[in-house]
Amino acid sequence: NKAIVGDNAFAHSSGIHQDGLLKSRDAYEIINPKDVGVEDMELVLTARSGRHAVKATLEKLGITNLTEQEFEDIFAEFLKLADQKKEVFNHDLYLIVKSYFAKNEADNLAVKEFAANFYELKDLQVISNPQFPSASVELQKGDEVLKASAIGTGPIDALYTAISDITKMELNLIEYKISSISRGKEAQGKVKVIVEHGGKKYTANSADTDVIKASAQAYINAINNIVIETLVPVAK
Repeated sequence: NKAIVGDNAFAHSSGIHQDGLLKSRDAYEIINPKDVGVEDMELVLTARSGRHAVKATLEKLGITNLTEQEFEDIFAEFLKLADQKKEVFNHDLYLIVKSYFAKNEADNLAVKEFAANFYELKDLQVISNPQFPSASVELQKGDEVLKASAIGTGPIDALYTAISDITKMELNLIEYKISSISRGKEAQGKVKVIVEHGGKKYTANSADTDVIKASAQAYINAINNIVIETLVPVAK
């Protein structure tokens, strides 16, 4: 939480802050993130996020043709998921929209095609020992279940190697960071990763009481960010 250089310096999760930033960035940011080496500000979608932030994120991802009622229904589903997950990521929004259209028997081919490209963590097993740290991972992509196992120099290396073997993506892990965001036996660990792909850096986070699971999910979130940008070039 340090000013300017902290992980959360340009990350905004309060609904009031997000609304103000979308109307005028000068309201809460007196420094351009790029001036200190940060790609851009980040809208962290949580249960405190308002309609403005969710609609802006959907539009940024290419979903612009929702009716007012459709958006309200999707926003309600977003709030339910945000209460469960604490933080909702871009690919989660696609899956919410896809589920909404499927439930209402509405045909939105574009959303279905996009959502079928995302990876979802189904199961994992990591074994840590001095000689052969290993990991087995099961991911779902659309209707397809994909599995892989790998060994590595450590449990996280094995885990990320297995995930990369499934996705067939060449990623360079630049930063891996764990921090505690709560206290006690049920403390949650937040994992932040920065990966490089195609000469561009992607940042992703995840939190869980199981730091291995959080590590896997953060890496998968980074991969899904790459998938989204490949499908829909993000407007700057």
